Amino acid sequence: MRVTTKSLAVSGLLAALTAVATMALKVPVPATSGYVHLGDTIILFSALLLGPAAAPIGGVGSALADLLGGYGQYVLPTLVIKAVVGLVAGRWGRLSGKGALGRSAVAFAAAQTLMALGYWAFECLYYTPGAAWVALGPNLLQGLFSAMLALALLPVARRVAPMLAPGGRPK
Repeated sequence: MRVTTKSLAVSGLLAALTAVATMALKVPVPATSGYVHLGDTIILFSALLLGPAAAPIGGVGSALADLLGGYGQYVLPTLVIKAVVGLVAGRWGRLSGKGALGRSAVAFAAAQTLMALGYWAFECLYYTPGAAWVALGPNLLQGLFSAMLALALLPVARRVAPMLAPGGRPK
């Protein structure tokens, strides 16, 4: 993807939306003082729209939410983990073509599994392996829920994507 003013603006807006969606509705996970949220849905939606360019959107937007939300210990791991989510989902997910829904579902499942395992590894080091195991379930559920929501937004992404192309105009 060529970097243009439009692509930078869209990426910035999606990163900000990721941060807001992450912070807006939090379901606490007491074992790690973390939380389950909707931010991953925006990362996966961004992956549908922009492909692998969703990596910085996921990393920066989610890390910003951790920084602003008082979860400073998670900023760097989140930056890396959520960038991987955006990269994997964007690399293998598809907006259109034969098998787009199935291929995107597999890509999202892989990306969200990597997210849960990334946080599990960090929490094993930062907290205790017991706390990490307790948080693994909620992280996997968040991943599943976010993937299902993002897949439900596939028709919306198909309508929005042409507007993001160079010279694209709303219909």
